[in-house]
Amino acid sequence: MNRMPVFDIAKALAILFVLIGHTDTQSFLCFFVHLFHMQFFFVLAGYFFHDENCVCAKTLKDFISKKIKRLYFPYITINLTFLYAHNLFHKLNFYTTNPAFLDGELGNHFGLNTGLFTLKQFIIKTMWTILGGVQEPLCGPTWFLKVLLFCLIIMSLITYFKSKTNKEISRFCFVLIFILLGYYLSLLKINIYMIGTIFSALLPIYTGILLNRFNCYKYLTKRIWFFSFAILLILTFTLKLKVNLSANFYYNPLLLCISSICGFYFVMGIAKFIEQHACSQKIKSLLIYIGQHTIIILCLHLLAFKLVTWLQILYYNLPSYRLASYFAYKVNVFWIFMYVLAGIILPLLYEMLYNKIKNKIC
Repeated sequence: MNRMPVFDIAKALAILFVLIGHTDTQSFLCFFVHLFHMQFFFVLAGYFFHDENCVCAKTLKDFISKKIKRLYFPYITINLTFLYAHNLFHKLNFYTTNPAFLDGELGNHFGLNTGLFTLKQFIIKTMWTILGGVQEPLCGPTWFLKVLLFCLIIMSLITYFKSKTNKEISRFCFVLIFILLGYYLSLLKINIYMIGTIFSALLPIYTGILLNRFNCYKYLTKRIWFFSFAILLILTFTLKLKVNLSANFYYNPLLLCISSICGFYFVMGIAKFIEQHACSQKIKSLLIYIGQHTIIILCLHLLAFKLVTWLQILYYNLPSYRLASYFAYKVNVFWIFMYVLAGIILPLLYEMLYNKIKNKIC
């Protein structure tokens, strides 16, 4: 299946929702966004999951190798880089041990930092990071890369065994077992190494596989979009349901499935409208470009947020330790816009500069 620009536009919208969700973490907007923003990426991963990549040992090996290169390498690179920059970040007030920090209005999501690391701590944390552990708060969003990698590996293995029977029911049964295990772990509040999240995230991935198999995108109409939007609003404002897939927190698999499907149609509906009706080709081209570079934005946007927090410190004459606010500090419409703008532009500028230097060296 050829990749259509509408999907890149949709990825751009989804990463914008991620950034918005990381600015105002206590509002209804945050609850609304969290119902579907990360699930959308898992659904899309399932939507572009091709069974033919897992029909024999060779194709299975190639598929897993490709995903390790695309997901694990960026994950390990950004986590190790931020780990080794920990002491520098601490001196720059990106982290703080000042107890006065806890008396602020916002931005105390993770409280105080543990301070400077010793050489022994760096060695231990390096080994844990290589094994897939997230160390630095500024690397928090990279959990998605690790979880997606393990989910795709599990799904590819299940699909490989499914190809031997050529019956979809066999894959369904395997996936259902993992999903129920993930839900059981969520009830027990056990998520060691994010194993519960990995199992639970198989649900939106398998949902994406089924959406593609039945070509559900072609049924996307205005009526379906409004219905999906209405369901998400009801779940947010009436039932006040909250989904935090990174913590493996959700009410039950059915609601996770519903929010994943509605989120898919909601985001894809907006993307389809932009693709068909946007007045400026430049806007569409920009969104397509953003959608093709979501990984670098995911990895670096919290670091980019620090620039906006620093501007707030200057503007409001705040103490320097406020720079440690995580995810953001003061938020209103203007500052949310500034955080999102920085979270998009700075990572993309970094990637362009990196590629330019890399091309000159090579």
